[in-house]
Amino acid sequence: METNNSNNNNKNNNNNKKSENNENSENITDIGNILYKFSTPAFETHERGPLWFIVLGLCIITGVIIGIFTEALSVVLLSVMIGFIYTITYNQKADEVTVVFTDIGMLWKQHFFSYQEIEKFWILYIPHQQKTLYVYIKNGKSKKEITIPIQSQKISKIRDTLGYYVPEDEESHESITNIISRKLKL
Repeated sequence: METNNSNNNNKNNNNNKKSENNENSENITDIGNILYKFSTPAFETHERGPLWFIVLGLCIITGVIIGIFTEALSVVLLSVMIGFIYTITYNQKADEVTVVFTDIGMLWKQHFFSYQEIEKFWILYIPHQQKTLYVYIKNGKSKKEITIPIQSQKISKIRDTLGYYVPEDEESHESITNIISRKLKL
């Protein structure tokens, strides 16, 4: 009697494993046929030399001194927090993220966006400095901008693959905040 129960349990376990495998394979095929796939860092990192840290330190000290003389504790706290945050982010290594373009959408950071959800895209290319893909996602009333560093990838391949399904915004320009962030290596 006990052997029959253990056999039935083994069969049930095997059936459960098979159904789990089927569910996993269905999830993989749900994104469609892969047209182009690449890996990239999750965010751009900038080389910051000793001079950058000296200037940051001077800015923090200036902020603290101004805060003390004006009796503004919030300025002192903000200055110290900014220095602390940038020091921590400097030591943070960007994780590798897989970007996949399929015939029905785009997979980025384990999030799938169908081409109906993508409003437009554009590519920023500054020779020998920066190659970045900007993808705008329709999210109800608001828009979400996804920034993907494309580094050594072929821009033409990305443009052709994504441009077949989504309009490219050739009029877009880098925002002033992105320019400042890039120039100051923030």
